[in-house]
Amino acid sequence: MGKKNKKSHEQRRQKKIARSKARRKQRICIQGSSVSVKNPCLSKIDYHWWLTHGLNYLNSNYEEGIWDPICDIYAGQTPPEPAELLHRLVTKLNIKDPTKATEKENFLLAWCLGVKNEALYGIIFGLTSILTKENPEMTSEEFRQPYNGGVWAFFDKYVKSKVLG
Repeated sequence: MGKKNKKSHEQRRQKKIARSKARRKQRICIQGSSVSVKNPCLSKIDYHWWLTHGLNYLNSNYEEGIWDPICDIYAGQTPPEPAELLHRLVTKLNIKDPTKATEKENFLLAWCLGVKNEALYGIIFGLTSILTKENPEMTSEEFRQPYNGGVWAFFDKYVKSKVLG
């Protein structure tokens, strides 16, 4: 009877450790803060930052390796609000008439206007999940670097190609 109690205690302990590991996996690290899957939302500053970061990747040409950011946010600059980001996009691409915009320009405009916090959180969660699986040593700061090959490939493969085909 002593062995049985010892065994069941060990099983309970292992289950508790497994649950703890599962909960840990449900969190991702963004700019040094934890974001819980139970509350799939980014802080306002993280939302603006990742919206801009994503736009920079989507505007750049992955196939040719041409980095062409809409807005530089990589040397500690504060990311713009979505309305300002949209203004910078329209100015940089010289979009005078949105009804005559190219498919890529429409996609970039839709990114600025249509990607809500929860959807962007899901994209970032997918990004970090896939890239940390491929490279477990990758840090949260590496996800935030300009022209990071893995992040760029993710935006090209899972975001841009899925929408633009």
